[in-house]
Amino acid sequence: MGQGGIVHSYTAAPCPLPCDGPAPRVVRHTGQGHGEGLPVDCEQCGFLVAQILVELGVGGTGSTTSSPQPLQYRDVFILTWDDSLHDAKSDASGQVTRPASGVLRGVREAGIPVTLLESGDEDGVRDVATMAGPDHVIATRCFDVQGLERKVVVWVGEKGPDDGWGRLLAASRCTSQLVWVTPPPREVRHIQR
Repeated sequence: MGQGGIVHSYTAAPCPLPCDGPAPRVVRHTGQGHGEGLPVDCEQCGFLVAQILVELGVGGTGSTTSSPQPLQYRDVFILTWDDSLHDAKSDASGQVTRPASGVLRGVREAGIPVTLLESGDEDGVRDVATMAGPDHVIATRCFDVQGLERKVVVWVGEKGPDDGWGRLLAASRCTSQLVWVTPPPREVRHIQR
């Protein structure tokens, strides 16, 4: 990330720096149960993301006076680079013509409510910024929520583990726990902007 001059090198510190938090959790789009294609299209990746969110206690019931406060669904972003996340589309008769993205289906089928924020939805961005609306996980393109942070950020990558831009964008939106969903190194898709 530092080769293009976008992220500057750190200077040497005289003593070890404190830990910034827990290590990122990684879901690899590979192995039994994973479909072909990219992680965004994979229902199994969605199930694994949902398992991590449950392990973190997202959406759990607990005392609102306890410390720390339980994580709400609205404390979570699911982010991608582009508009590859999509909801189901139906024709006039109600017949589904295109199912929702696999990762969204997997998370939803595990019982976690997800709202897809479409690009250009200014009212939706305002609601997300003010934490208004229902207590749902928000899934969207990373550029639509620039400047907004969440405690848990799930980055659904399209490149392999060396996805420097994606890691930077996800890390810059996250205050507590990163989750990276990444394809194996050989399934790299080059992104044009």
